[in-house]
Amino acid sequence: MYPLPDLKAKLRQIEDSLAEREMQIMSSDLRRQYERQMANIRSLRELYEERERVSRMERDNLLRQLELRKNDLEAEQEK
Repeated sequence: MYPLPDLKAKLRQIEDSLAEREMQIMSSDLRRQYERQMANIRSLRELYEERERVSRMERDNLLRQLELRKNDLEAEQEK
């Protein structure tokens, strides 16, 4: 039979080994979660940029249409 101090040392060694393995697993899970969140953030940014671009184009188009209507109205009033 092993003496008590040797058993305690072996137990500590096993616990340390398990803790290290757990840390590696947790670390890789956290890294995957971080990478997923960063991909989501990039995707959202692209969607917002696209939405901004479309909104700006619609606004410019509406301003052009408004200007055309004003010109048409002024031309009719001058007749």
